[in-house]
Amino acid sequence: MRNAWLFFRFAISWYLCLKVLLISFFGWGGVWPSIAWEKGLYTTEEWAEKQKLLYGYWNGETQCGKLSGNVIEVDKNYIKFWAEYEGKSSWEPGFINNKTGCDANLHSLPLRMSWPEMEPAGATYFSKRGNAWIEVGYRPSGLRGNDLRWLLDLDLERGHFRRLGGRDFDEALGLHRVVLESERGEPLKVGVHVFWWEVNGKVLFVAECSWRVSPQDMDDCSGSLALSEWGSFARIYFSSSLLGDWNLMVRQVRSFFIANLKINRGGK
Repeated sequence: MRNAWLFFRFAISWYLCLKVLLISFFGWGGVWPSIAWEKGLYTTEEWAEKQKLLYGYWNGETQCGKLSGNVIEVDKNYIKFWAEYEGKSSWEPGFINNKTGCDANLHSLPLRMSWPEMEPAGATYFSKRGNAWIEVGYRPSGLRGNDLRWLLDLDLERGHFRRLGGRDFDEALGLHRVVLESERGEPLKVGVHVFWWEVNGKVLFVAECSWRVSPQDMDDCSGSLALSEWGSFARIYFSSSLLGDWNLMVRQVRSFFIANLKINRGGK
């Protein structure tokens, strides 16, 4: 399931990038066949609603919904693309019949914000510190407790990867680490660093940073933490240059979630 979701994100990202490139070189005529094909999948009403999602023309100043029964409301300038509600994906015909708003269940809430200011990316796209930003995805989960040992095991035992050396502890970061290399036979060596924070035998944070050619050349990273008190899960996407800020990110992402919960918190 996790691999399927990563593939879906990858495919959609490349599809959108291809559209942008075609528009840049050939104008809107370059993507008209693609647009016409997409449009044929939806009713007129659905197509109009989809354009509102794509270009951010939804009503109101905030996006609101429930994550595991907890009502969260976020300034719409934080939203990356759009939130997904329970029901059909916005890429499927019939999605306009999904319930939306504060009483509806969110499937995902993707956000982009400047770092370390945690300001909306739409208002302050670049940070004063190194043009940095992070992306955060909040999702409901059925996790009990904050222990992410299961996720660490999945990352370490992924197929077609071998370990380069054993487990070590990075004193500067305060994180355990294992380095993996792909065995798929790519033209260039590629792999991933798996980092984790462990306290009293419980894994409270897991991050992975990809590398190419050499393990010293780290690329983008993603980190995960559980918000089990609210039945939710957060995933943070960031540049490897910000890895040293991981502890602050964990605190800030948790604090942001709490600050944007509405008072009724799903009756809790």
